[in-house]
Amino acid sequence: MHPRIDVIIVRLLRASVVGLGFAVPLARDVLERLGTGHRILASAVLWSLWAIVLLSVLVPASPSLTALRLAAPAHLATLVLVSIAAGANLGSIVAVALSAIVALLSASGETGAFFVQSSAYGDEKRFPLRCPRSFLVVMVLTWLIWFASAAVGAILLIGAAITGTVIGAILVAVAAFGCAVFPRRFHRYSKRWLVEVPAGLVVHDHVLLTETSMFPRRAVVDIEVWKPSASGNDEPFDLSGGFRSTGIVIRLKDPETVILAPTKDHPGGRAFHVNSARVCPTRIARALTGLKK
Repeated sequence: MHPRIDVIIVRLLRASVVGLGFAVPLARDVLERLGTGHRILASAVLWSLWAIVLLSVLVPASPSLTALRLAAPAHLATLVLVSIAAGANLGSIVAVALSAIVALLSASGETGAFFVQSSAYGDEKRFPLRCPRSFLVVMVLTWLIWFASAAVGAILLIGAAITGTVIGAILVAVAAFGCAVFPRRFHRYSKRWLVEVPAGLVVHDHVLLTETSMFPRRAVVDIEVWKPSASGNDEPFDLSGGFRSTGIVIRLKDPETVILAPTKDHPGGRAFHVNSARVCPTRIARALTGLKK
């Protein structure tokens, strides 16, 4: 039997992470051009982030997926900043390329599928759901603010000017607050799954739902590909977060209850009785194949 594509991607990711351990030695000449304080800071940050990435890929699970997707782009951004500040050379370019490969592989749907399935219980089959675009934009902007606060704040703290030190301390405090809050919030998006269990199907999504939605096996009539139609007839209930692209529709024999997450206008959430529901897995073909086995 040939290895699954997600297994191959994760093997490539692990090999790339091992190679990433040479990023600091490769960029040593560039790091030496920085001041002593900045050089020590950059080296410490790069080694720390690499350690987080390495531990994440060695222990795949949904929490380590969150850690990986936060740390890998931070490692890349740090290397890019160092290369811009001190002037890139061949070694730093190779280091940036290795870090970029790790960041891209970390963000892939195959990596997400492997990690969340690795932390599944018993007979569970977990299929990650795509992050709604509006939430994804907020996540990216939040990450950028967090990283910029940490980077600029640390640089200013090392500087000699009193004004810069005060501003740097404020920015570092903001970044520290982000370290305490953001990972937990981001982790909610690593725990959005369509799950098959012996009793039926579960939509596990505490971003869009107040509680998980369970569809008993006896109630599921069919699971098939869903594509948007111009007429909008027979529109299944949307549990995708607003995606109008191809997804999966779960058709039910009898109506089942779905409770959406609280909003400002509906602090207690809203309950709906649905005859069908659609979700959008990150890898639709993989999900359909797995669900129909």
